[in-house]
Amino acid sequence: MVAGDKSDPADVLIIGGGPAGYVCALRAAQNGRSVTLIERDRLGGVCLNEGCIPSKQLAVFAAAKAGAERLAAAGMPAFAGAPDMRAFQKSRAATIATLVEGVAALLAAAGVNTVAGNAWFVGRTRVCVELGEESVRYFDFKDVVIATGSSAVELEGLPFDGDRVVEPSRALGWQFVPENLLVAGDDYVALELAVAYARLGSRVTLVTKSERLLPDFDLDISAAAQRGAKATGITVRLSEDPAPHAGGAERGAATESRAAAARRGRDRALDDSVGGRRSPSDRPPCLRNRRCHGRFAAGASRDGAGPRGRRRPRGQACRDGRSRLAARSVRRTRDGRGRLH
Repeated sequence: MVAGDKSDPADVLIIGGGPAGYVCALRAAQNGRSVTLIERDRLGGVCLNEGCIPSKQLAVFAAAKAGAERLAAAGMPAFAGAPDMRAFQKSRAATIATLVEGVAALLAAAGVNTVAGNAWFVGRTRVCVELGEESVRYFDFKDVVIATGSSAVELEGLPFDGDRVVEPSRALGWQFVPENLLVAGDDYVALELAVAYARLGSRVTLVTKSERLLPDFDLDISAAAQRGAKATGITVRLSEDPAPHAGGAERGAATESRAAAARRGRDRALDDSVGGRRSPSDRPPCLRNRRCHGRFAAGASRDGAGPRGRRRPRGQACRDGRSRLAARSVRRTRDGRGRLH
């Protein structure tokens, strides 16, 4: 603790306002706890704003077009032109904004204190929240829940450039239907994206290094997924590296784009900057005048390592010196395989 720092008490502090974070906040409040939730972006997390909800909206939109085309022989009139993706994206944004407002209303009704900002651990039971360029706020917590979600991972040979090579969330926000689309991936995100744009009129190639689609599912489900993809007109290439397929890509007006669906845990709140590895100017205001020797981690990332590939000492926190974080002070979130995020 730095002399002069003013802090607010937090019975339960939750970092991350996605489906895990805000549901946890509501449940804790229902159980009589005083809850503070910190979210750096929009409530609802990736699921509501960038993933599940937007992808389902695109899937339903594309399915409506495909359904009408299948009924053409039965008298359903053909579409007059290409889908108006600008209008669709405007409608999508309005729907998401309504859902975000709904989440905010639920939290407010439950008495949850919601704070917008980036959270950084600066002590055994203390968090600094960066509210702006030079504005910070401190919280001393009794219990903390880390639910910071995940972000897309670049595939080897296909680095994101924000234009032709993009992550799935960017592809879901396109205001156009690409003429040619290469989707690199084998999971349900890649498959859903490929099917939606194929139904909207793109020539889609789905490429994966795996021997089958949906490798985490049973063989019969993978087979059904591949049949469905081919029936939609998608070219499926298994056991191949996606990168070489980009070499002869047609260019111009974003006529060909690619998307990858791998994810990694977000751990900005547990970043190496807390351990003093970045220069002082790159650190948040609450850490610039502080020399930190320890590092904090709630657990390993999905690959079992920290952000830079090094295992973190569990429970080790950054203060003016070294200290230990009591195990009871952290409630860790786990993925489906029981590994820590």
